[in-house]
Amino acid sequence: MRQPLRHLTIINQTAGSYSAWEVKEIEKQLKRFPSSLTGEVVVTSSLSELEATLIRHQGECPDLLGLGGGDDTASWVLTMAERVWGRIPEIAYFSMGRVNSLTAFLGLSDGLADKIKKVGKMPSTKALQLARYISDRASFEQELQTREVALLDINGRKGFNIGLGAVPRILWTYFGRSIRDYQALEQSLSEAAPENYPGLLEERLQRKNHYGFVRNLGAVYALGTALQTIMASANPYSALTRFYQQPLPAKIYLDGRRVDGEMPPLTAIFVSSYGELNLGVKGITLTLNPEAANNPRKVRAVLCPEPVLGVVRQLPKLARGEKLDKVYYMTAREMRIEADGPILATVEDGFIAAREFTVTLYKHPLRFVAPF
Repeated sequence: MRQPLRHLTIINQTAGSYSAWEVKEIEKQLKRFPSSLTGEVVVTSSLSELEATLIRHQGECPDLLGLGGGDDTASWVLTMAERVWGRIPEIAYFSMGRVNSLTAFLGLSDGLADKIKKVGKMPSTKALQLARYISDRASFEQELQTREVALLDINGRKGFNIGLGAVPRILWTYFGRSIRDYQALEQSLSEAAPENYPGLLEERLQRKNHYGFVRNLGAVYALGTALQTIMASANPYSALTRFYQQPLPAKIYLDGRRVDGEMPPLTAIFVSSYGELNLGVKGITLTLNPEAANNPRKVRAVLCPEPVLGVVRQLPKLARGEKLDKVYYMTAREMRIEADGPILATVEDGFIAAREFTVTLYKHPLRFVAPF
């Protein structure tokens, strides 16, 4: 008889579709067979609590790291887990976030349907199904079915989707923030020392937006923002269009070779290890890089010089999983972005700022429990 499978499951209480009822049900499922599956479910509400939880388990890396939240939660848990343990074990990803593109890609989320099930306390959410699967397989000493996904690293922060240029600007408006507020943040960053960038970002993001929320995300909101962007693109002189398509003020190097001089001025860069963006409703997915998941040993980047309208006109291609025209798809072991002043980038739905970014792959792909 083999040793019990050990898990540590960390749930983000501030995740967009967090449900105390669902977390209790997940915990019940993971406790069904204590001789086969042991561990702890910990609910955290801040990065400091997350870090403290991992440090408390520093001496013993689990066989299975469970995480509950959205894409940004996954980014932070994996970043801190690698710092504490020096490695990242297999992942059980319980979909509970505002943005759940990775769980949708892995078949671990039913999007809006899952959120409705949580409200109705229906024990058929994908997260609960995953917990039951893990418990059942452990009880029979069977291997867990997994799927590999490459992990990106940008200046030490782990993630699966990274964006610059128009990407953080679109996400900024997605949060209900104004163009003026973004420009004020850029000015503050330009006057600050690099060590103060995280504090400035956090302070700005903790302010309420013009809808009265600190953050306001969800399926309906995502679709609304997409529609707003499409409508704005019809007028190339609108303030929103001009905001989105400002040229990215940076030099781009792939494996040490500068490439931005070989193409028109770039408006956006998107790097992804699986290439898909889910808008919160099952079946509504845009494939931003059709070949992103094909080579887990290379950074796959989309370099876009197209204006917003040029991309909007090709939305059917994104929906069909085809490459866009007049857009550059490039691969490298390392991408470096250098700017004269601080610029913003996104990792999942979080923001980071720096004058220089280095994007590489983590030392090996991560294995996610993915039975569906």
